[in-house]
Amino acid sequence: MSMRPLSILTAVCATVLVCSAASADAPVGYLPAHAVDAARVVGPPPAEGSPELAADQAIYRAAEAGAGSERWRQAREDDSLDWPVVLDRYACALDARLNVNTAPATLRLLERVKIDVDATGHDAKSAYGRLRPFVTDRPDAPICIDIPPERRPSASPSYPSGHATLGTTWGLVLSEAAPDRTGAIAERTRAFIDSRRVCRLHYASDLRAGERLGASIFARLQSSPDFQADLAAARAEIAAAPKPQGCAAP
Repeated sequence: MSMRPLSILTAVCATVLVCSAASADAPVGYLPAHAVDAARVVGPPPAEGSPELAADQAIYRAAEAGAGSERWRQAREDDSLDWPVVLDRYACALDARLNVNTAPATLRLLERVKIDVDATGHDAKSAYGRLRPFVTDRPDAPICIDIPPERRPSASPSYPSGHATLGTTWGLVLSEAAPDRTGAIAERTRAFIDSRRVCRLHYASDLRAGERLGASIFARLQSSPDFQADLAAARAEIAAAPKPQGCAAP
């Protein structure tokens, strides 16, 4: 039986309302589009035939010797951006045991920052389109994550490193949320970024560019009232969290 005009209108309106509600609930970043001139901040990658590119290639090739090591396995784990893994990754650095159920403010802060980082990093990657080293430099050599050879050429651009950009931004944000843990957070951030070299997923210059971009994003976030409000909520949440077990002594 065909639907009467009023019923059709009611159904359409209901669908629009549901979609609008879902859209309203979806997290958004703190920054307007293109708030950071990403391509200018990072500048171009090393040119073909330059000493800088030769240094990139030497560092990349040397990392192959670490394949299968304990550090290699940690780097593989650092590739994951699943929220339970992220919160656990920073537990010892923050001296706070957080999870997705008990740390909504911290999770909201990190998630919204990630949206800004992803958008800004996309601008920079699109500007330069640098191929991943595992595409151009011995494609048969090991990398720490499972990307079939046939899919490697279609990997996202290498410059700047998204993980390095995100790690830098998150590290600076978390240092603001837990200022007494700045040293430990910085140490974990350095290891997280270096995992991209260990994994053989990026050139060293990709990582340095990501660090520059992450610092610029963090500076721009300071002017957002929403960011400052979420940061204050996360700061209180982290201060009240239970201590993690099994962390190495500082």
